[in-house]
Amino acid sequence: METNKSIAAWLVSALVAIVLIGFGIWYYRMQTLTSNVAINNAVTNTPSAFLMKTNADFVRAQSLLKAGDYADAIASYNVALASATSTVSKGQILYKIAAATALNGDPAGAIKLYKKIAADGSNINILRAYAVSAMSELYYAALIPSLTTEIFKGDPYASFYIATSTALSYRRLNEYAISFYPLALPELRVAAWYAAHLARLGNISTSSPEVAADLAVINQGLQKANADIRRIRYDPNANGDIPNALMREAVILGQLSSVHLESADTAEAAYRNALAMYNSFGFAPGTDGYARYYYALFLTQTYGQSRANDVQTILKPLYTTAGYQKYPVQSFFKEARLHNGMIKKGLADMARLDPGFRTLLVSLGWTSSDF
Repeated sequence: METNKSIAAWLVSALVAIVLIGFGIWYYRMQTLTSNVAINNAVTNTPSAFLMKTNADFVRAQSLLKAGDYADAIASYNVALASATSTVSKGQILYKIAAATALNGDPAGAIKLYKKIAADGSNINILRAYAVSAMSELYYAALIPSLTTEIFKGDPYASFYIATSTALSYRRLNEYAISFYPLALPELRVAAWYAAHLARLGNISTSSPEVAADLAVINQGLQKANADIRRIRYDPNANGDIPNALMREAVILGQLSSVHLESADTAEAAYRNALAMYNSFGFAPGTDGYARYYYALFLTQTYGQSRANDVQTILKPLYTTAGYQKYPVQSFFKEARLHNGMIKKGLADMARLDPGFRTLLVSLGWTSSDF
């Protein structure tokens, strides 16, 4: 039950990004949007907007979803699905059902539906990309191992799985997502894998073919991600992805700065911008938990004790502000204790700079031997 609650809480925090993807679908079907008039038109003529005008059961389901009545929302979406006539509408409704299923505490059921959407060649490619990406984001919300087991079942997913590397498995999953359409989040997930690879190499030379190849993938991913961010920036139903995407970009720049392929100042500016975006987009307190974690981790790893005060300022809301407790960043902190690796080491290093953060980790089950 705790796992389900954690995943549901994350989905609530990202409801706009996960449930409402109509603009992306509509934009893909429109071959050109060259003026503000066309963009505004696209925003007001999404598949969701069409369904809101034509399908009373869909309208009811949306209202129930917003109210947190997920079971009844799913039932209404299913009635709406039965009366839908177009492939686009059916795909949109099924995606909503998948998201509501996860919200209702059944991530395994949601994954099955996302796979169904991705496997259906009659769905447009951008919807299939969103479905695959949604599975990846479910896992990254809290690093729940059971979700990895569920995601990498069956074809083609089993072929992506690498038993010795969860990170590589998810890189390959996100590559599958962008094979349908270059969405920002999976593009950045792939780029981040290569940036982390360069960071692990340590002392590197840009003349190395391996380094050059990794940098090419990273730069292409950043370019495509920024193009997708421009695609969604005008639509309030889709641009909730932007803060998370900008945070992912900051992580990549931070990793590159660790091997002197980017400046630390540029990376920090990206972190500040990403963190500010959560407030700019009106996200509730707690939804920026991962942005705070990654920003503080960057400062800890780059500057250490000399930036301890800044690390404390960034992390303090995680253990003093109401709202953070219900978001899965704390489930992530709890789960990380069980995995001896760089994530656990980074959290321990942060705790040494911030006693309040250490107290939070102890409250989540960490012991003195974990630090």
